[in-house]
Formats: sequence, C-alpha cells, structure tokens
Amino acid sequence: MKAVNTSTDIQLDETEIKKLYPQLFSELVALSTASDSDFLLRFPRFVTELARDLLQEEQWMENICFDGIREHRAQHAELLGLLHHAQSRLLAGDSKLARKIVPLLTPWFNHHIAYMDVGWATIANNTSLQESTMLRAA
Repeated sequence: MKAVNTSTDIQLDETEIKKLYPQLFSELVALSTASDSDFLLRFPRFVTELARDLLQEEQWMENICFDGIREHRAQHAELLGLLHHAQSRLLAGDSKLARKIVPLLTPWFNHHIAYMDVGWATIANNTSLQESTMLRAA
C-alpha cells in the first residue's frame, strides 16, 4: 500500500491524500462492502500488509534521523494494536469490532497522512534533493 507520489508541491486534502495511497483507500472501500466470508480473508491480509508498510515507513524515518519518529511510531503502534485486537476477535468468530473499525480508518489515515506523514516526507524529499545536488557537484 505504498504512496504513489510524494511530491511536497501537492495540497493535501482528502481527495489528494487518496491519490497518494490508492491501494490503501481502495482496500478500505472493499472491506466496508465485503461479505462475511470475504471480510474474514481480507481483514487479516490488510492488517499484515499495513504492518509491513508502516514498518517500512519507520525505517525510512530512521534513515533520515527524523526527530518525530517516536510520536509517529506511537501512533502506528496504537493503530496496529487495535487492528490486531480486532483481528483476533474476527478469527474467533466475532467480526463486530473489525467491521466497526473499518469506516473509521479513512478519516484516521486522512489525518495521519496530512499531519504526520507530510512532515517526514518533506524532510526525506529535501534530504534526497540535497544528496543528489551534492552528488552532481562532486
């Protein structure tokens, strides 16, 4: 569920955010309308892929020595903790919590991306620009 375009020239409203992460938001739509049997398959896969993607994002933040990494990790951990709890209930036969969480994820991601991810992405883009400028000058 990787970001498609991380340009800092973009104004991040809900529509633009959804363009950055099309797989993430399309999967949330699919989960919200999934039959019970499809939901049972899709939700755990969503949680696994999201955990992998968030770990990759945290690695990128480490690579640029991002000062806000602790707060960012805390938000990721809180979300994943909730999703794992819902997943364990789903696998035990109770889909209520997981189904209740799914429609709340779009606004959560809209906020997280617009206010948390933009900060580190801007620094990463500036770091990459500085590194490429230094390489060209060398």
